[in-house]
Amino acid sequence: MISIRFAEDQQEALYKQLEKFLSNSNIGISKERYLELIELMDEEYDEERAPPDMSDFPEEVHDAFTMYNSIPGEYAGMGGTYVGKNWGVLPVLFDLYKVPKASRVQVFSILSWLDSRNVEKSVKAANKSAKK
Repeated sequence: MISIRFAEDQQEALYKQLEKFLSNSNIGISKERYLELIELMDEEYDEERAPPDMSDFPEEVHDAFTMYNSIPGEYAGMGGTYVGKNWGVLPVLFDLYKVPKASRVQVFSILSWLDSRNVEKSVKAANKSAKK
């Protein structure tokens, strides 16, 4: 049996890699681009600096990314600040995308992490806009 601590450490490592992937994607740095850059600068490949590629992630991450944009979002106030996903459609999406029952908790955890990240970004943008 896998210890809870090991599972938590694995999940935290996954979220760190996801954050790295999303941050690099936002600025246009893919693994391929990184490899081009280090070749141009005649540097050695560094696993710590290399951005992850979607193919580096487990199936549950692929399922979560596929499903995420299909889940309707909720918005609040006149400014339309994003406040999170409406999880009511999740059981239907699990069935539609044929997510195995054994993976659903992990997929939901990743979806929840993605959504928390996006809510935080939305709130920061709304606060920044309100200060202007």
